[in-house]
Amino acid sequence: MHVIHWKKQAINDLIKIGQHIAKDSPANAGKMIDLIEGKVTPLV
Repeated sequence: MHVIHWKKQAINDLIKIGQHIAKDSPANAGKMIDLIEGKVTPLV
């Protein structure tokens, strides 16, 4: 099984994306982060 190693910059970008979306919709921020992470997983 492969493991995803997130770079610090990628993690920071993901956090910033979530924070930006959360300004208008905290619930959608979590959903978007889950969606992005879910799209990365099949790449390995």
